[in-house]
Parts: sequence; structure tokens; C-alpha cells
Amino acid sequence: MKKPSAVVSKSVRFPSKVSVSCWIDLLGYGEMISASGFNPLHPDAREALARIRTFHHIVAEHSAKYFPTLVLNDGAVAYRDLSLRARSPTHDFLVRAWQMFEAVRSEGIKNGHPGPRMVLACGFRMLGRRAGLDASRDHFKSIVDRLQSGKISAQKAVRQAASMRPRFADFWLRI
Repeated sequence: MKKPSAVVSKSVRFPSKVSVSCWIDLLGYGEMISASGFNPLHPDAREALARIRTFHHIVAEHSAKYFPTLVLNDGAVAYRDLSLRARSPTHDFLVRAWQMFEAVRSEGIKNGHPGPRMVLACGFRMLGRRAGLDASRDHFKSIVDRLQSGKISAQKAVRQAASMRPRFADFWLRI
């Protein structure tokens, strides 16, 4: 008989989360757009642009609060943190990922295209990305403090604030 898994309290904090992601892209799209010299204004790009618009529309239709997506060109990524207490988030993600894949595949096949490919991955997502954001907040506070004390001009403060970028690497450099 299997030993029951440990019950995890909702308030327990771990240094990482178990997350799942899926990546989907259009097979053959690069070849389609290359026929126009990668120029979306070229007449030969019409079919490629129609295909990518349809893809973006399908992905947008499947995106939701618990199935967020990031679309780049002919690819999209969906992701979700999983639960250590329940299976439903995992099941929900897999169902939604498959539905999105099937919608893209059906549309592609209907229009004579090879369809998409999809990769699913599960693993640990380290927490602590806030470290970069917190460092940015401290940097911004420093700019405001120096401006208020007269150590820097308003123009320099605006320039410094505009060049701020939170960086994920800040967290990893501190480990």
C-alpha cells in the first residue's frame, strides 16, 4: 500500500514553485515568410501574415487568468504554477494547452498548413525575482532622495529614472 503524501499547508513557503509551461509554434512558418524576403509588406507575405494573425487570434481566445500566454511571432508560451495541495491546476493547464494546440492544428490543417508543434515542460521556478525589483525600488528611492536634497538636477534624475531596468540577473548574482 502506498504511503499517503504529506499534506502541505497553504501558508508554507518554499524557495521555488513547481511550474508547468507549454511552448507552441507554427511548423513551416519560417519558410513561408522567407519567400517574401522576411518583408511583411511584400505581396508574397500575405498568406504568411494571414496565418500568423489567425494563430495570434486563436492563442488570444485561449488565454485566461490561469492560462496566461506570451506570443512572439509564430510562437506562444503558456505557463502556470502548480499546486502541492490539489491536482486540478495541473489538469486544467493540460486541458487548456491541448485545446489550444488542437485549435491551432485544426485551423492549420483546414488551410493546408503543416500545423503546430508543442512542447510541455514541468520544473522548478525559483522565487526571488523580486530581488531585482526591490533593488530597482531602492535605486529609484535613491534618485528621489538625491533630487530632493539638491545633489542632482531634475534633468539628471529623469535621465537616471528612465534608464532603470529591473533585472532577473540581480537575484542570481546574490546567490
